[in-house]
Amino acid sequence: MNVRLVVTLPFFSTRVGQAEYYLYKEMVRAGVEVHIVCSDQPYPSPLQKGSDFFPLGEEDVDGIVVHRLALKKRVGEWAFFGRDYLEMVLELAPDILHTHEFRYHASKLAVQAGKRLDVPVVLTQHVYHVPVTWYYRVPFRAWMATAGYDVLPSCSRFVALGPAQKAYLLEWGVSPELVSIIPSGVDSSLFKPGSSSKREKVLLYVGSYQDRKLGLFLPVLEKFLKERVDWKVVFVGKGELEEKVDTYARRNPDQVTNVGVLAREEVPELMARSMLFVQPSREEIFGLSALEAQACGLPVVATREGGLRTIVEEGVTGLLVEKAPMAVLAGLLKATKDPKVISSMSKSAVTRVKKHFLWSDISAHTLEVFNLAMVDK
Repeated sequence: MNVRLVVTLPFFSTRVGQAEYYLYKEMVRAGVEVHIVCSDQPYPSPLQKGSDFFPLGEEDVDGIVVHRLALKKRVGEWAFFGRDYLEMVLELAPDILHTHEFRYHASKLAVQAGKRLDVPVVLTQHVYHVPVTWYYRVPFRAWMATAGYDVLPSCSRFVALGPAQKAYLLEWGVSPELVSIIPSGVDSSLFKPGSSSKREKVLLYVGSYQDRKLGLFLPVLEKFLKERVDWKVVFVGKGELEEKVDTYARRNPDQVTNVGVLAREEVPELMARSMLFVQPSREEIFGLSALEAQACGLPVVATREGGLRTIVEEGVTGLLVEKAPMAVLAGLLKATKDPKVISSMSKSAVTRVKKHFLWSDISAHTLEVFNLAMVDK
């Protein structure tokens, strides 16, 4: 596809497994000229390891041309740019624009540029509900009532990571025929299965230590340990519940380990040595860690929430449970009861990832949407 694509993002990094990096790297391989306009600031993730700031200016990242500009203002994940951002996008003269999340200022600037240049804008939607916390919900509604109200009507096509995201777009008045469901993918060169003979009875969690991620599991952790004395639980990450995780590790030194933050390339090795993965989220946009775990051959016990409903095939690659501590416990006990079941699910998980979640396929499907948008225009 011989086109110039300009992507508008608030943040862009390869250091915390950014899905956008893998997507656009595949597009470069397909012949697309990709430019990303973003800030020089770090991606807002509690899993950062080391400094994540970038120099201003232009940078080549595996064929992707990244243009980093200074922010005018930042509040958490809300990034606001000055006039130079729009000017940069206009100067690049794209054939098509791709943006993410209609609540972001970068998306607003994308549709402004699209109107000025008369080129289509495709938007990918990640979240699937209005922000829950008041300090995000209030400015979100204010933004949509003033500056953000015309973002969605100005986009030509939409990509939703899953059914939940598509339903959310429809709630905002987007026509269903304009929405294509395309999930995120996994780096299969990094996340791949190891030898089954080297696996240990380890239940692994990788992610941020937040209540929305671990609040359903920690209350039943020690009940699981009591029922499965030959199993160990390993936590990888950090966050607001780190002290609680450390407390469980001190109380159960032979069964619980808090590894902390690992370099990205160290995670697959740990996954390849483990036997089961847990993703007990109250809410989950997609669930990339669960997908990466399955690529490494780990069945996943996850809550029936958000993107996890798409990633985990019930009874085939793992188990989906209700959002309650005892339901999480029941799922873990069921999954660890029979090693043959884990072995079968492990093989199915690897097969399903290769069939549905490779970045080469995700990129090809997204390029099809881009083509439709340009034809529509």
